[in-house]
Amino acid sequence: MKPFYFLPYFLCQSIFRIFFRLSVKGRKNIPESAPFLVASNHIAYFDPVIIGSILKHEMAYAARAELFGQFLIKDLIRKLNAFPVQRGKSDISAMKMCLHILQERKIPLLIFPEGTRIKTGKLGTPQRGIAFIAAQTRVPILPVYIENSNRLGACALFLKRLRVSIGKPILFSDYQHLFAEEMRYFELAQMIMAKIQKLKDEIHPS
Repeated sequence: MKPFYFLPYFLCQSIFRIFFRLSVKGRKNIPESAPFLVASNHIAYFDPVIIGSILKHEMAYAARAELFGQFLIKDLIRKLNAFPVQRGKSDISAMKMCLHILQERKIPLLIFPEGTRIKTGKLGTPQRGIAFIAAQTRVPILPVYIENSNRLGACALFLKRLRVSIGKPILFSDYQHLFAEEMRYFELAQMIMAKIQKLKDEIHPS
């Protein structure tokens, strides 16, 4: 972990634990070695910071391209391994960067399968991008469910608790049958979202 990354990592870890009562279930499921994909639901801008503070490894993630035009933010997030992505359309350069991070830099990569924040509390429809990246790199996929990151004020007032639940990694052997004859990306994306849904259901059983 590079020095500039370690200080924010340590500070954020402490802040989320002390002030927002961060509870993490399933830490033992985090792979000891990188690279791997982190697949999480997305409800707040702070999600990458929260997830990054939990992992044992330096992590990269995509951020909306507009942030890289803001003077005070762009240099900071670049140093924290963010890279720009154009929302709402196919971004070839961002996809190439995802493959570079996993194949060359060999660090974890955070991807939100839904492609955007979902504010309703329900999980959204997954996009095929994460499945394409997984199929190309064959790295483990770590499912993560995050809750109340959009209610940090309530967490600070002890009305809510910031929760993160981490599932067992999905290995290439678990989904390689989807690519035996054709590239069934959407089915893999659905499999990933089903794992995230299961983590949510374990917190809130019906």
